[in-house]
Amino acid sequence: ERLEKLGHPLAQRYPDGSEFQDARNISDLKAFDGKLYVGHGDWGLNSGPTDLWYYDLHKKEFVKQGQIEDEAADHFRVINGRLYVPGTDPREDWSLGNFYRLENGQWVKHRTLPGAIHNLDIVGVGQTLFALCTRLIEQPACLMVSSDDGQTWKVYDMPPDTGIPPDTRLRQRLLVIDGNVYV
Repeated sequence: ERLEKLGHPLAQRYPDGSEFQDARNISDLKAFDGKLYVGHGDWGLNSGPTDLWYYDLHKKEFVKQGQIEDEAADHFRVINGRLYVPGTDPREDWSLGNFYRLENGQWVKHRTLPGAIHNLDIVGVGQTLFALCTRLIEQPACLMVSSDDGQTWKVYDMPPDTGIPPDTRLRQRLLVIDGNVYV
């Protein structure tokens, strides 16, 4: 057993004692294509835009791969062999929410989630994408479903008897088991 310190690429942008020092806390590590992607950010304090970092497992170095217009890159998902980041808190107006997909080595923003203030998770089953989102305070949380690679979405409000609060503090993840999606 061996523990190896790799470094901390977020410490320079979010130094000790800074307003956003919690944004450098690691919220996810996702292995993908010989790289270890680092989830981080603070969508409560709004620390964005958010740099996307990975550790190259072969070259043994951190690489900044781009930046997203959201307050956090909270976690990563692999869907049908492609890497995704839910747009946790867009820095633009709230008429549309975001998700990001790694396409040909570049992060591409897909600003297509209707009314999504927070896209908390994104998963896929077959060719269908599912996004768990919150909207304005007076609207219930919802599950959005896309059968056209995220170009358009059908919105399903969470029923009031689920116990999921109709606000923007929802911190849920989607779970896929045997082709079924669970909230």
